Amino acid sequence: MKTTFKAITAVAALALAGSVQAEVEVGYNLTQVPASADTRVSIPFQNEAVGTFTVASVNGDTVTFNDPDGVLAAATLGTNGAGRPLYYARFIEGDLAGRWFNVAAQNGTALSLTVEGTTVPATDLLASALANQKVVVAAHWTVEAIFPDGFEGLTFNASPSPFQPTFRVLIPQETDGTGIDIPSLSTLFYIGGDWRLISGQLANDFVVEPQGTITLRNPASESTGEENDPETLIDESTGNLIFLPAGDAAGFDIVESIAIENVQNDTVVGLGNGQATTLGATGIADAIDNSPSPFAPTDRILIYAAPTAGAGFDLPTTTTVIKFNGSLITVTGQPANDLEVLPGQVVIIRKAAGVPGEVLWTVGK
Repeated sequence: MKTTFKAITAVAALALAGSVQAEVEVGYNLTQVPASADTRVSIPFQNEAVGTFTVASVNGDTVTFNDPDGVLAAATLGTNGAGRPLYYARFIEGDLAGRWFNVAAQNGTALSLTVEGTTVPATDLLASALANQKVVVAAHWTVEAIFPDGFEGLTFNASPSPFQPTFRVLIPQETDGTGIDIPSLSTLFYIGGDWRLISGQLANDFVVEPQGTITLRNPASESTGEENDPETLIDESTGNLIFLPAGDAAGFDIVESIAIENVQNDTVVGLGNGQATTLGATGIADAIDNSPSPFAPTDRILIYAAPTAGAGFDLPTTTTVIKFNGSLITVTGQPANDLEVLPGQVVIIRKAAGVPGEVLWTVGK
């Protein structure tokens, strides 16, 4: 049975129905996932929220929230099978606006928070939190939430054997490695109704962090024997798939820590855009320093070409952008502020070697 565009967009729009408040602005986007190619994507939408609460008090890494309706106290904010928190708290105002913290433990309305991707301890950051500031507590995206079972054959394919994984989801190391061209940290595949790591470990609840990036490796190249219908989203005869994330589209700002090391260092980031925009409009220029000359670039933004069927895997980036005199240009000297970027596009920020530290960039602002 073919799935029409109208049917799929309806599913996307209703992905959070029944579990979010009526006033939530639900958005989605669609990315083609060609056969025999890697497609790098991010999710510029927030997953289901427990609610928005205000700070009552802060004690070290524990924040107690005002909860007049008892929503937070009634929630169970647990961890996945690997012990990783399944929920996070994101400040939406004050000095910490855009900062998010994992919910490591819960005692009623008191949440013990941890932070990752930065060298600054959670206790130091939370010292800036003030009473009555608003914080959203939301669920992390998990692999099974990103790829619902009912979308098999549309957004992902099952593998025939654990020894022959086909469609794969690759999770980059991001801040877990130092240097450039860092390989993926984890690889997942779908078999027998479950997502698993290459080791065989069950991974349905594998967490993808807010605005986190993933690579979709779609090796399918053989015809399914189905004829294409003009109303379908994909040509079923090609092995092509689509990526169709949906979630809360309103004001999903995340502060991204871009690490500076004593060697060149890559940070893989999603641009936070829920729809097509320009590179300059993403504000990514704030994440890199000016280069002294177009012929002596320091910080760089590395951009992948849009994937095409048969393009292959592990392809290098094709466009390099620097900041010179406050403007984005390519290393060939062409203006780059108006370069079009696709919804949820992924790029690499390559920081020059320097004194170890971080640069903060607000994604999605």
